Amino acid sequence: MTKTKEKIKNTIFISSGKEGVGKSTIAANLAVSLAKQGFNTGLLDTDFFGPSMPILFGLDNAYHKIYEEGKKELFIPISKNGVKIMSPGFLIKTKEGETQRIPVVKEAVRQIIQKTAWGNLDYLIIDMPACTGDLAVSIIKKFPKAQAILVTTPQQLSISGSRIAGNMYLKPKINIKILGIIENMSYFIPDNHPKEKHYIFGEGGGMELAREFQIPLLVKIPFSTELGHLNNQGQSVFLSINSTIKLKFRKLAEDINILMIDH
Repeated sequence: MTKTKEKIKNTIFISSGKEGVGKSTIAANLAVSLAKQGFNTGLLDTDFFGPSMPILFGLDNAYHKIYEEGKKELFIPISKNGVKIMSPGFLIKTKEGETQRIPVVKEAVRQIIQKTAWGNLDYLIIDMPACTGDLAVSIIKKFPKAQAILVTTPQQLSISGSRIAGNMYLKPKINIKILGIIENMSYFIPDNHPKEKHYIFGEGGGMELAREFQIPLLVKIPFSTELGHLNNQGQSVFLSINSTIKLKFRKLAEDINILMIDH
């Protein structure tokens, strides 16, 4: 196990400008989708203020392992569903309502990025914090060759937040390419009427943002109560009985791989 010889071919930031759009759920299931297609995949949770991956993967009580390489201390990711996962939730267990100071968080993020021993990866998916301030910028600067995907819902408030995130990536001093938009919660599919679509959050938000940035709308993910139950149980979308959602994530992984090859 060594950091010096590891190679990460592709790194993708999964971002939104606000909480509550399902960004972490998208990141988790995209990582599982890529792994199921045979890619060596890592998933880095950088949201110290609300790490989601321990819950989404059913690893609430898990702690990372430490490997000693000479005088260096390395963090060993936890593997589940074919994905190597690293999260601040594996390092620090905070009490509900407890806050973390930004300087402390930035130092902890730096250590996770520098000390995690991923091995060779085809994809490293990074679940970004739902902000566009110093913390997000400090993470981005650690991965200057990465690319980004914006997650939004059809709602204008969500679109506004993702627009801010997109503009952050395009700043000259950052200059990260945005691969495309994922519109989450595009429509609601009732469990007992799987062919029905109810646009409870409106329509067209993802396409509006895609046109604005002149990038593709990669996929429209429906809202499903079953997916929410799976999240709470630490299970992936591939245990869903809803074939539509499984196919959406499978196609998303395929399309992203094509985009990365083209770029």
